[in-house]
Amino acid sequence: MKIRSQLLLSNSLIVGLFIVVVATSFLNMRTLVSSADWVAHTHEVMTNAHRLTKYMVDMETGQRGFMLTGNLSFLEPYNDGKRAFLETHREIIRLVADNPEQTERLHRAKQLYNQWLNDAGEREIELKKWWTAETSHPP
Repeated sequence: MKIRSQLLLSNSLIVGLFIVVVATSFLNMRTLVSSADWVAHTHEVMTNAHRLTKYMVDMETGQRGFMLTGNLSFLEPYNDGKRAFLETHREIIRLVADNPEQTERLHRAKQLYNQWLNDAGEREIELKKWWTAETSHPP
């Protein structure tokens, strides 16, 4: 083989290997970015799930404070938690729309939220308001 042919062949191999390395790196980088996106998505879902719990605790704390004191200012965390729970629940449902198992769990959580709201939250607050109004007016 002539020197020119040998140089052309060796340079072609080097360029070919370079192209393979670049293509492999590009595909690995796309996979890495995709994985990072899924990790960020998972963290967002988990953060919102923790927020749901926090809002329920806020509601219960506000309700308990009102039940003990009759002071309407204690209902602020209750009302704020109620609003924030619903907003966060809508957001997390949107985030996990592609996952039927997670969606079902969130629907169950919403059912439990509504059950607590109807059986304890709102009912007890209304009873306390009624009781406070009845006992504040002497006969």
